[in-house]
Amino acid sequence: MVVLSRRASGLPAQLPVSYVVPGTGARTHVLVDLGGAVDVATSVVGGDTRVTLSAVGAFTPSPAGIVSFVK
Repeated sequence: MVVLSRRASGLPAQLPVSYVVPGTGARTHVLVDLGGAVDVATSVVGGDTRVTLSAVGAFTPSPAGIVSFVK
């Protein structure tokens, strides 16, 4: 799963943001265009996985604004 900002001129994504992926199996998520550390929370909703990103968390982006994790 790759998630990137839809904001103009490469501006960081505005948080919080959520997205849903089908099923509950482990996946590698790659988030780009992040401006700072994020918190990642997951939950199962109707057999799918909801991922919610919020500001100020344990996941610090690379200098290029990229965070990746497996959930």
